Amino acid sequence: MTAPQDGADRQAARFRLDANVVVEAGAGTGKTTLLTDRVLFLLLGQGKPAHLAIGSLVVLTFTEKAAGEIKLRLSDRLIELSALLSGAGLSSEARLRSEALRRDLREIFKVEDGTILDRARAALEDMDKAQIGTIHGFASHLLRLYPLQAGVDPGFRVDEGQGFDELFASEWARWLDLELGEAAPRARHWLEVLRSADLGALEELAAELCREGLDLSAVGRPDQEAAGALRAAAAALRRAHEGQPPAKGRILPALAALSGHLEALALAVGAAD
Repeated sequence: MTAPQDGADRQAARFRLDANVVVEAGAGTGKTTLLTDRVLFLLLGQGKPAHLAIGSLVVLTFTEKAAGEIKLRLSDRLIELSALLSGAGLSSEARLRSEALRRDLREIFKVEDGTILDRARAALEDMDKAQIGTIHGFASHLLRLYPLQAGVDPGFRVDEGQGFDELFASEWARWLDLELGEAAPRARHWLEVLRSADLGALEELAAELCREGLDLSAVGRPDQEAAGALRAAAAALRRAHEGQPPAKGRILPALAALSGHLEALALAVGAAD
């Protein structure tokens, strides 16, 4: 089998434990395998006596599925390596993996078999203490350790997505009852808004504005870059008919009107208050 062209980079990512490493690659290229190997070397290959205990390890992913896969692979590799060093039976594929891992630990990290076995067994015993999970799972773990300092209820639950939708739906309905009821405080403004957009579109906009992570710090500030892009788009519309057959119907007036709207928007964006 031909060695990958980025073989040297892969080896650096596996063995350079004293440096931060960023790996960018597409699906199915071996990122999970590389990460599992790096974790194994952190657990089993660090110098004596200061080696990394699995309880000190943090491995974070975006999904529970990915975190579970990493934890399962790590456990399997530790079990296979322990079996190899204990003289237990292994399948041919598992034996090849374990012998390659053992060889790397001995030749690159200079760790003897007895130390490797002790560390592997200790890691397996404390596997449930490892923080191998999602980013939000690790954050909730920290908050439960220090609820008073964080100012949260120790019995809080992590919102997996439905909590926001339910809360927004109830709050939106309550707000609409106040805004569009018999004593509507802004009836004239609502009439103007509803001429341009329906309630469904307004609800979608409100939901996006309420979602966590939306940066509103730049609202009201001039944005000359955006204004320039809008002017360029307006100019492109004005020139769209150049070199083309004579336009029929109201195409040219429509393009001119749209160009004018973009120019007005550019002026507003560039002088935002």
